Amino acid sequence: MILFSTGGSAQVEFGRYDFNAAAEASFAQPYCTFSMFTRVNVDGVGTADVFNSSNWTIQEARDDVEYVGFTLKLTGSYTFQDTLGLELKNSATGTGPSSAEVMYRYGSNAFASAGTWTPPGGLTTFTKTIPVPGNETEAFLESRFFGWSAGSTR
Repeated sequence: MILFSTGGSAQVEFGRYDFNAAAEASFAQPYCTFSMFTRVNVDGVGTADVFNSSNWTIQEARDDVEYVGFTLKLTGSYTFQDTLGLELKNSATGTGPSSAEVMYRYGSNAFASAGTWTPPGGLTTFTKTIPVPGNETEAFLESRFFGWSAGSTR
């Protein structure tokens, strides 16, 4: 599950990928549109209710052209003006990555890190914070999830 919500004392859900039968479908809310959840240079693994990926790099550094991710575009006059909470559940097998990172960018700005972690062997929920953009006029957000130091590539 991937869940985006606004920060502050009152959490408001932007949207949620549940990875059911329509796992990779884009969807729209009254105020935003989420893209398809996609893979770039990693392989898909058929698993029910998860976005399972394999063939992560075995190198000990992030490969910037190997990730899964999605975009979020606000509609109308909405802009990002609050901290976003990104909640994700993840796990890795023995052949999967032992390091992970989520990167984000608003508009065409450079990517920044929202945090790194060691993927657990069992399903664990993480919450990463994506800070407010500097100019409060952005209506586009891209998020990428990287994995590296895999036990094997297959």
